[in-house]
Amino acid sequence: MNKEEAYIILDALAEGCSPFTGELLENESILNERKVIRALQVALDALNVKPIPNQQLSPKLTSLVDAKNVMAVIGVMKVASLVPTVSKLTKYLLGSKQFKNSEITQHALYGSLRHEFTYTSLKPTIAQLAKDNHDISAALVVAPKVKPWDNVDYFEQPTFCTLSDKGINQLKEKITELGIQKHPPLLSDYIIQARTVYARAYEPWSAKELEFLNKALKYTNDLQLLSSCFQRGENSLRGVGKRLIYEGKVNEA
Repeated sequence: MNKEEAYIILDALAEGCSPFTGELLENESILNERKVIRALQVALDALNVKPIPNQQLSPKLTSLVDAKNVMAVIGVMKVASLVPTVSKLTKYLLGSKQFKNSEITQHALYGSLRHEFTYTSLKPTIAQLAKDNHDISAALVVAPKVKPWDNVDYFEQPTFCTLSDKGINQLKEKITELGIQKHPPLLSDYIIQARTVYARAYEPWSAKELEFLNKALKYTNDLQLLSSCFQRGENSLRGVGKRLIYEGKVNEA
């Protein structure tokens, strides 16, 4: 293993991600400890990996990394239910094998910068772009914080559903009746793309919709079914559902 490979692994851990799959290590609370994060940063600094000489950034190279392309990659990742981070964006544009089993490798931007950059020369450029661009910074996720409902295992239990076909159709109708608040042209490109799959993606959760979900969870833990009813991604429903279940138990205590 060379220094750059070691740097990539430590850098992923510092972002709270698996260096091999890119998944957020939500249950690995040790990575969220301030001293651990600081220790990882010290290790990264100690490696002192520099861009190789022929890859010192020129204006021409910098121009290859623009906000439009980065937002496009973020959109692709979110549609695929992946959580975008600076590290993950860098690996995607360099054509990392981390994504080899995913359909997102078919996108034209996958590996598009592999001949122009190394990881350690591209990542700072994307990080700076995220710092300067509000849409990018808002769309990126930093290392996760442990939430009290993370250990709720309701959706890991055997799948069940006691809703009748009539009940399912009624739920779908009620969700449709809620309407959509956020419409183009106020939406970012990645949200528009996500809504080609889930019509209510990134729509603010209203009190009424939360009420519908809370009631539905008494009859099913089938995320695929809930996704078709609420027109949202499974990850979104899992997160909100676990919080509702946790808060319900707390309120009953």
